[in-house]
Amino acid sequence: MSEIKPVSISYVDFKAGKDFTEEVTEAFGANGLGLIVVRDLPDFQKERQAALRAIRKFADLPEETKEKYTDSKSNYSVGWSHGKEKMRNGVPDTAKGSYYANPLDDVITDDQYLKENFPELYADNIWPGEDMPELEPAFKEMTHVQLGVGYMICELFDRYLHSKTNGLHPAGHFLEMLRRGTTCKGR
Repeated sequence: MSEIKPVSISYVDFKAGKDFTEEVTEAFGANGLGLIVVRDLPDFQKERQAALRAIRKFADLPEETKEKYTDSKSNYSVGWSHGKEKMRNGVPDTAKGSYYANPLDDVITDDQYLKENFPELYADNIWPGEDMPELEPAFKEMTHVQLGVGYMICELFDRYLHSKTNGLHPAGHFLEMLRRGTTCKGR
């Protein structure tokens, strides 16, 4: 049995209009991993390094400072989370810290019902502006790169499914669903 490897495609080739039907079929077909690696992203390393430096600097702040940017009401799905999430055995996850935010909008809705009843989805972003102003722009720039890749993959997958289903899968379905979404999270 041969080794199954992830399919790799070039962002530059995608932008140039290359047809990736063969690669999508390989990735998502019967013997695929369901994974596509996108390479050649312009400025990816620059944005990634800026985001990693910013979150590292934030993680090194005093605990009482970081605690100002946690949100228990949202079950820690916005702002800083370290040791708040529980593993299956009930032990807090202290192996990593995460900063969660919606990369599209700082305030998704003014609807108080949604904010109170579904805070994991609708809580406003929390940014450490006074303690670490560089985190917000670094986070947003990196997550916009990630969203762009997500849009690209949805477009490829929509084309693939549209052709494989003889048009039953509507063209652009997943892409439009992702673009209409307002409650995504970046981490």
